[in-house]
Amino acid sequence: MTKLIVAGAIGATLQEAIYWYDLRYSLQEDKHQALLKSTEYWIITVAMIILATVGTWIWFDGAKVDARHYMLVGASFPLIFKAAVPAVARRRSVKAGGAGVLQAYFRLGGDL
Repeated sequence: MTKLIVAGAIGATLQEAIYWYDLRYSLQEDKHQALLKSTEYWIITVAMIILATVGTWIWFDGAKVDARHYMLVGASFPLIFKAAVPAVARRRSVKAGGAGVLQAYFRLGGDL
C-alpha cells in the first residue's frame, strides 16, 4: 500500500517538475525567479502533491491496480485541478488580481 501511495506522490511531483523543465529557458525572468523563491508557492505545491496523493488513494479505494496507474492518476489530479480553477473563475467572473502566488500557481494571469 505504501508503494502505491508513494507512486501517486511521484506522479504529482513529476507533473510539477515537467512544468519547470518546460520553463528551463526562461527561468531567469523575474516572474519565474519570484516563484522559485516564494515560500507560499512551494507550500501550495506541496499541498497539491499531498492532495493529489490522497485523491489518488481515495479514487482507487482498495482496487487492485499497479503503481503505474497510481502514478498517472497522481499526475493528473493537479493538472485537472489547475485547469478547473481558471474555468470556474472565468465562469463566475472572479478577478484574480492581488492573488499573487495563487494566481501564478493556477496560471490565472495568462502569461505564466
